[in-house]
Amino acid sequence: MKSYLLLLFISVPLLLLSGCVEIRDESEPTAGDAPVTPSMVEEVKGDKLVIEGEVFIFKGKLLQKKELEFEMYRAGQKTLPRETGDFEFRFAELVFVEGAILNTMGHRVRFHVDKLNVSQGALIRTFPELTKAPKGVVGRSGGHLFLNIGTGRGRLAIEMRGEAGGDGYDGPPPTPNMNGANGRTITVGCSSTSQDLIPSFGGDGKQGHGGESGRNGGHSGTLELSIQKEIGFSVYLTKHPGKGGAGGLGGAGGKGGIDGSRIPGPSGKGGRFCKVQVDRARGADGPVGPTGTEGTSGIAQAACVTRDGKATCF
Repeated sequence: MKSYLLLLFISVPLLLLSGCVEIRDESEPTAGDAPVTPSMVEEVKGDKLVIEGEVFIFKGKLLQKKELEFEMYRAGQKTLPRETGDFEFRFAELVFVEGAILNTMGHRVRFHVDKLNVSQGALIRTFPELTKAPKGVVGRSGGHLFLNIGTGRGRLAIEMRGEAGGDGYDGPPPTPNMNGANGRTITVGCSSTSQDLIPSFGGDGKQGHGGESGRNGGHSGTLELSIQKEIGFSVYLTKHPGKGGAGGLGGAGGKGGIDGSRIPGPSGKGGRFCKVQVDRARGADGPVGPTGTEGTSGIAQAACVTRDGKATCF
């Protein structure tokens, strides 16, 4: 049976090569950087590995979600470490059961597999969909994924996803020099009328500080896939550059200055005060500062597929 390599960039189909690999890119297509073979520092070998449920690469280990939570608890960590590493895995057979998910977490990872068997709904992805950097932190790249497969069976989905950038910090509180000036206060004698002396009004506060810009999203990461023999094997690849973080909210404006007043002065031999009405008000508070700009999204980086000794990059 003849099969096809189908590339989809922004819903524009292109027919290339034989085999079956479908590519979908969520951003404007860019050349990005060609995949670079990373320098591996840690290696894991085994005869057979079965991926079931959701599995994470953590410090060179392949851990189930509950195992990962236990490791984090034992290490006193509430969130996954953001550092990425270089890891290499070699297996005689790698099996993905139905619905299994392998999260590479932005590491630079190489898999050498003699036999790959994939059940329906299996997925390799660089990050879970809603992964987002902390506030004020740039999103991580999806890293590098290398798959060297001897014989492949089944349909494998791959998501190359960059981490979303963190949101910007909100603008800081106003400083004293952003407050409006107080109005001048006038002391009024008994013989004075309200028209004789007029106090000045308080000044308006200044606009608040602007929010910080959102941080940039991570690039999708690079992929290299090489397969020697295919038995009903196909790959569905999507690229998701990380979105830029939202800008921080603007800070509060300065307080308005207090209006000046007419204060009655002493009068008469008894030192009595004239009865003059005292009105206290203030200038307008300054407007809230501008919201920070949104961070820049990452780019969709290159993916290369090699079959029958011929490489195609897109």
